[in-house]
Amino acid sequence: MPSRRDRLAAGLLGTAFVAFAAAFASQGAIAGWRGLALAAALVAAYGVAQRTVYNAPTGGTVPTEPVLVAMLFTLPLATVPALVLVGLLLGGGWRKVPGGTGHALAVRAAAGWHCAGPVIVLWAAGVRSPGLSHWPVLLAALASQFALDTLVAVVRCTCLGAPLKGLAEALGFTYALDALLAPLAVCIVLSVSNPLLVPLFVLLPVALVGVLAADRNRKFKAAVRLSQALQSERDEARADALTGLANRRAWDEALARARQVNRQGRPGGGAAVVLMADVDHLKLVNDTFGHEAGDDLLRAFAALLARTAPPGALVARLGGDEFGLLFNVPDVAQRGPASLVEELRLAMSGCTIPCGETVSASLGAASCPPASSIQEAVRQADHAAARDKAARRAQRPMVADLRNVAWPGTPGAAPERALPASGAHHNPPQPTRVAQQ
Repeated sequence: MPSRRDRLAAGLLGTAFVAFAAAFASQGAIAGWRGLALAAALVAAYGVAQRTVYNAPTGGTVPTEPVLVAMLFTLPLATVPALVLVGLLLGGGWRKVPGGTGHALAVRAAAGWHCAGPVIVLWAAGVRSPGLSHWPVLLAALASQFALDTLVAVVRCTCLGAPLKGLAEALGFTYALDALLAPLAVCIVLSVSNPLLVPLFVLLPVALVGVLAADRNRKFKAAVRLSQALQSERDEARADALTGLANRRAWDEALARARQVNRQGRPGGGAAVVLMADVDHLKLVNDTFGHEAGDDLLRAFAALLARTAPPGALVARLGGDEFGLLFNVPDVAQRGPASLVEELRLAMSGCTIPCGETVSASLGAASCPPASSIQEAVRQADHAAARDKAARRAQRPMVADLRNVAWPGTPGAAPERALPASGAHHNPPQPTRVAQQ
């Protein structure tokens, strides 16, 4: 939505131009049906030109200059501002814009100031029927047009709070186009014997700009689609297909960036936190329930890790049952390795997958600093995860390793765990003994 200052500026500029156009219109009139037909045709041509937008990297512009030149050369000078105003209103259409209809009309009317400079210069010079012999006056008229356009643009940008830095480049493109179209329009007007044909011929350069604009838009859209496709390919190349997390390639690139930041020093302090995780029992679940259940286990842990990770963290599956988490913290004491591990353990508590397997993992975390480098933090986190795995195994002396378990009434060896086959819903018999892990 436009700000109050922008509404006020647009309202003042638009109202002032309407008053200017009305004051000049009272000084002259269009005589005869031929003059009225020519005026109506040029107004329609102006509306068409107003809707032909050529988008450039510096901004958009409309090729209304040929129609304005035709008005100045073929119609009573006093009527030109009013006709330009009607053309601007027609060219703007009735589409909804932010700020409402009143603001939109004011903005369109304010754009009419570009014709005021030439009208004032020609009027002051007493030139009512311009020709090539008046070229100094015509050059002054074009310069005054650029001057008023610049003034209005500066006022609008200031009220919108937009930076003026790029304004010169944007206006420079518009002025270059007008400077090229104006002499062409003069030649067209002076070479056409029947004034009623002038609107048709001055629309030719407008149509040319329209064709170039359409071609540019097509190429721009094609470039955007290509860029999006390339970005999608890059994203897919750095994403793990199973979990949707980042993959090893993205992880290595993130570590390289973190090493660069670490070498350059972290502004304002802070630290990089690394967490390494190994999901428990992946092979056991794969062998017992099938790889679909193993995939469920990996996806469940990936979701837990992603939910636990702070905003902006890189969460990656490094391969197999290995995962990594990397993020920056302003103060490692607030959310350091220890608190991160505890949060993830709490998130895993009681979480199971459809086959009944509990989601768990060996976790290790470290930060840089105090680690001397990111590589050292990763190494410390890896070693901490290995120690965590060993410590949790030591706390579980009895584990159901059922490869050598004898089942009552069943000769031979039992499956790896006392768990039903994938998709089954019956209760298995209990083993008579449990082997030491």
